[in-house]
Amino acid sequence: CILTMPHSVSEVELLHSFTYIQPLPSTTFSHSLFLIHRVAVLGAMGISVEWAKRGDLIPLRGMLEGVDNAADIIVDARDCVACQEKQAADTLPARGAFTVSFDNQFAGVIIVEGEDTKREAAWLCSEYAVQDAVSMEGNPSEDHATIIHCALDPLFESQRKTILAEVMRQFSKNVLYYRVFPSDTSSSSSSQLLLDEMLQVAPRKIPAPPKGKAKCVPWPALSDKDAGGMLSKRGNLDFALFLTTARLLHEP
Repeated sequence: CILTMPHSVSEVELLHSFTYIQPLPSTTFSHSLFLIHRVAVLGAMGISVEWAKRGDLIPLRGMLEGVDNAADIIVDARDCVACQEKQAADTLPARGAFTVSFDNQFAGVIIVEGEDTKREAAWLCSEYAVQDAVSMEGNPSEDHATIIHCALDPLFESQRKTILAEVMRQFSKNVLYYRVFPSDTSSSSSSQLLLDEMLQVAPRKIPAPPKGKAKCVPWPALSDKDAGGMLSKRGNLDFALFLTTARLLHEP
């Protein structure tokens, strides 16, 4: 369903279910354009989240045409598929690629990483107030994963909570992180759609030592080995941290 409205008209309640289409710079059309897909109206009933297969790479390439980091997403998705094909049935790969479809229509891919996140969990807790949002006793490091790539059709963004919950279930994780780097803050990035379902984790403030005193160290002090090798890369780690949990995704 396509709906057009003059720019001077106030938005009605109905538009909350529609997706606003950004106009091209060269357009001369005098109205705002809104669109909704019939499958999006079905809600969670029409969603299917599955482990990516080799045949999914073809529609993925078509969907990512014109996206800045399309090549990176396709390469990582292809590597994940190859790894998943070799993985034993009773074990999980270090990275997982999941495709999203609505009524058999390809709608996106999410790639998550678990092995590195498991090693870096202690470092994340020392640098960010993760434990203010997550109980580490009830959610050990092996239950944590990080979203590496997310490319979803914006027409179905209203179902992102259900999609994330299903990815976590199939990847056997209870906590999902997402890192926003300064170069990723463009509103055109489809990964930004996920942030509405996630909590931003505040960085820990390291107090400055009095002048002439010994330099303060992060609390708790970690060796580079215990931090998953992250301390040696500290200079390149400038990102905002977001997270969500299985419990949060199932709350109304």
